[in-house]
Amino acid sequence: MVHDADQRNASTVRLTVEVPDASLVSSLVRWIERLPGARTERSTAPPRQGELGTVDIVIAIISSSGVAALIQTLPEFLRAKRSPITIKLRRNETEVEVSASSMDDVSTMVDKLLKK
Repeated sequence: MVHDADQRNASTVRLTVEVPDASLVSSLVRWIERLPGARTERSTAPPRQGELGTVDIVIAIISSSGVAALIQTLPEFLRAKRSPITIKLRRNETEVEVSASSMDDVSTMVDKLLKK
């Protein structure tokens, strides 16, 4: 749910973070909430066509300037995990994938997500 303050603040962005491993959700939420002004919500989504189970979703409610910080720090978070993982970030219909090796693409991903 978007709070009234979020609706009035045009610089607030809601990003859907698709987490491929349910065991990462709690630590990812803590990681995101370390960013100034960031809040999170948890949810699940039905599987995509041809997939089984549900998809764990974290909604990151963050300032538009915080999007860059989130994308810059996610590779560090992912490198700390034992297996190679890719996290999908989505805003409206735009989606980018962040992995442990995504550092070079940060500005491109931020620009793509923040375009209206």
